[in-house]
Amino acid sequence: MHEHEVPTHVQAEDRVLLWFTFPQLIALAVAAALGYGVYHYAPVGPEPVRIMLGLGVALTGVALVAGKVRGRPLPAVLADLLKFGLGASRFAGPISQLARAEPPVPPAPPGVAQQPASKPKRRSRTRGERMPRAPLGWFRKRNQQRVRGQIDHARRTLAKSLRGQRFQRWSAGLGAAAVVAALSVVTCTPRGIVAQEPTAAPRLPEEIEFEPGPLIDGRRLYIERLVITPTEATVVLRAAADLEVDVRAFGGVQGRSLVASRSVALHEGERSTQRLPLSGAEPSFTFAWLDEHLEGGALTLSADQLPHPLPAVEGDLCDLQLTSLEWRPSQIRGAVSSVCVASIDEQVRLQTVAGHVNQTETVVLSSDVRSLSGALQVSVGSRQTSVPLVADGTTRFQLTLESGAGIQDVALSANVTAQLNIPLPDLVQLTYHPARTEAFSETVSFPIPDTEEVASQTVTFTVTHPAHVCAAMVARSPLTKSREERLTLTTVIASDDPYAALVAPERPPTASTQTRVPEDELSQLFAQLGWELN
Repeated sequence: MHEHEVPTHVQAEDRVLLWFTFPQLIALAVAAALGYGVYHYAPVGPEPVRIMLGLGVALTGVALVAGKVRGRPLPAVLADLLKFGLGASRFAGPISQLARAEPPVPPAPPGVAQQPASKPKRRSRTRGERMPRAPLGWFRKRNQQRVRGQIDHARRTLAKSLRGQRFQRWSAGLGAAAVVAALSVVTCTPRGIVAQEPTAAPRLPEEIEFEPGPLIDGRRLYIERLVITPTEATVVLRAAADLEVDVRAFGGVQGRSLVASRSVALHEGERSTQRLPLSGAEPSFTFAWLDEHLEGGALTLSADQLPHPLPAVEGDLCDLQLTSLEWRPSQIRGAVSSVCVASIDEQVRLQTVAGHVNQTETVVLSSDVRSLSGALQVSVGSRQTSVPLVADGTTRFQLTLESGAGIQDVALSANVTAQLNIPLPDLVQLTYHPARTEAFSETVSFPIPDTEEVASQTVTFTVTHPAHVCAAMVARSPLTKSREERLTLTTVIASDDPYAALVAPERPPTASTQTRVPEDELSQLFAQLGWELN
């Protein structure tokens, strides 16, 4: 009993009308609608010119839909030509695609017949399972011929059934094409054309196998120094093997724009200093490398590992700004700049009136800052240190910590004490005077009229003084007072493992061989990939 299996994995679209598929019919309807729209609505030239423009648009659409070059759609060919003309002129795929399994067979010397190449060993598959290798010889060839005959018979049967069903789909295809033509002005390019984009990775057959060599354990690239300033970052890289390093800096509004890119070659143990700009709120850096063993990798510094922007804090007495932060193996350094005030308003509980009436009020007075002192405390994990704070200057600190890769949380706190000199206004001194009466006696002399005599008389009178208060301004000496303030800064910085040289094991030399593929099997392989053998 013979068993036939119809292939269901053939990626072939149904033909709805003539040799056009349903997506192609949609695209043709769109092209026709666009041509009619250009003819009907174009505001240029007389009617013959508009007819030519419409026909040009329609024919261009038909050429893009139905045109093929050596079996490939015309849009895919145009896309390949555009990428070839404008794209990079180097291979961008993995190295494994360039490796050959076997070296080419050298040509035979003159007079010696060329030996035919043996056919490659093939493994049959049954429902996704790997079968053991079949023995070579004429038994295998006969088996292949029988399988190919079965596949050809199944294809002929499938083609016959499709031709019988094609005429039944004409009515439905024409109706759908009419509906799509009415809505084609807002219809985008059909999906069938996009699906044939040549940049998509082809589906490789399961018979192709590639076994890469064992990976070499160990890091190739280390960060030995990281310095962050407000505008740029300095990264010192050290290579543990011969590397080609591609350095890229990203930034911008969303942190995805490429702002800097360069390549550098490093030998084993060599260092390279890279100055990279800090752009945007979330900058990041990547260092992609390819070593001498054709193994690649990348090292990344993301936005959450970089202290950008550097933190700052505003206080009443001083404003602090972290101007630089540096990480080195087992050490963190930094600098904090401070800008302090020369005068400040201070709230004082002050007696304004004394004497007959006492009055005390809370007032705000302008005070002079005589001196500032304080200490800057730096803590990273369980390690802490303290340095004197330099007022109106730069305070530098250094802290030893444990080595290792990770994100280090850096906390800085400053305790500031200011000595204030507060000039006080004059004190109002009130004095109460009670009511009193004073008696006065005066002798008054006056001439007597019509005589030359002078008369005198003693006059007594009293003066009454009411109760009253007298005020006087009393000067006071300035008030001396101290004021304290605490400021805090927090940030993070990335740290890396200590440098370690790469120890690459010696690989045994392997002789590469190449197998020549027969033309019929090569044609089948290209057919599965969608290619044509010229």
